[in-house]
Amino acid sequence: MKYFIFGLLLSLITGTGTAYTYLCVINEYCPFGPREIIDANQLKPAYKNIFAIENNIDAAIPDTDDLVQFLKRHPKTILSIEALYNESEKVSNGFSNKGEERLDKIVKRLNQKGISKKQLKTSIVKKDDFNLKVPLQMDFIFSETYRELNNGEIKTAYRQLNKLETYISFEKNKTDVNVNSDASPVIEEINYYLNRNKDQQLKVTMPYQSSEIVEAAFKNMGEARSRHLLSALANQKILEENMTAGHFLAKDIFDENGYSKIGVVDLNLILPDKSSEAIIEAQKIERGLENVFAGKKDEDAAAGDEVKNEQLLALNEDQPEINFQYGSDRLFLTNDIDKYAKKLKQYLDEHPKKKIEIYGHTCDLGPEDKNEKLGFNRAGSVMLMLVDKNIDRNRIEIKTKGERAPAYSNRNSSGRKKNRRVEINIR
Repeated sequence: MKYFIFGLLLSLITGTGTAYTYLCVINEYCPFGPREIIDANQLKPAYKNIFAIENNIDAAIPDTDDLVQFLKRHPKTILSIEALYNESEKVSNGFSNKGEERLDKIVKRLNQKGISKKQLKTSIVKKDDFNLKVPLQMDFIFSETYRELNNGEIKTAYRQLNKLETYISFEKNKTDVNVNSDASPVIEEINYYLNRNKDQQLKVTMPYQSSEIVEAAFKNMGEARSRHLLSALANQKILEENMTAGHFLAKDIFDENGYSKIGVVDLNLILPDKSSEAIIEAQKIERGLENVFAGKKDEDAAAGDEVKNEQLLALNEDQPEINFQYGSDRLFLTNDIDKYAKKLKQYLDEHPKKKIEIYGHTCDLGPEDKNEKLGFNRAGSVMLMLVDKNIDRNRIEIKTKGERAPAYSNRNSSGRKKNRRVEINIR
């Protein structure tokens, strides 16, 4: 009997280990570490902590509570910390250089708050000419679910959003929203970011007090202000489709003269929606466990949806730059474009319900109406190339955004060259 019980326990342990290895190691569907969903409402204050630390590391470690909470809620997200130094800096006893001292200060603080060293990626870099005002460089390395965010741009976007919030003001019982003229270059950078990252949006959320009087067309003064701010940003060429409005009830938003206090406006990004993928992930974990314990290893059942998502993500990442000469809609077929077209054809053959949208863009030189037509013609040139590669014309839609959606600055020739482009979206 005891041998039977021992054998049963051994089989259970072996089966559990097999299940864990199959799901967590081979297929990365670990039930003990579900896919992370990043909430922008948590990410924004975490970045604010990062900005404060970068600007103030030598004086004192500022508040890190929001950063710590974000890391604890997102254990698959890594915090990268790069400490800079040069040999001319004075060093405290026990440290070989100032970079080591800076790194020790922030790492100790995070460890004391419960952040493991495993969630930190640290480095010390000697730079003789670096800017001592920012001797610490920090950013997130997001999990595989959000790997498209790991290009450094989102940190810059949040820095610009924080600046823009300080340029916006309004008065009590008034719907008008004022955007300081100094905000123009900041708005431009935000606009470029949104045009490069089409799966994200800018959310404009304005505060109001319940005692404020509002016209009948709006539910409250916050809604009225958010609509006015959206209109003001649209006038500065941020596309309305890249923005959404919100409002919230607040108490302490005005000074004694009825003017809004600095920073009461809330600007944030709406990140790509991964929630449905997370549900799929949970179902795959459950389904995969059932398959393992039943003696099945049906990879299609365990990973089919994930493979499709990975294929699409890889295809989007492989999309080359498709640029045009000034005033021209002639497409020069490079090797990269040709390779991408073949991959796109293969993907569409494997996913018969998928379609593609082709958007043509221009720089801001020349009349706007002609640029609208030129953008459409550029999209048409790419469409003809894809049809020539045996992609069904009925699965292609061409559109133009002319000069309305620059992804780079039009103030220099390099930026204008990059804006004369075509982009392909799969839907």
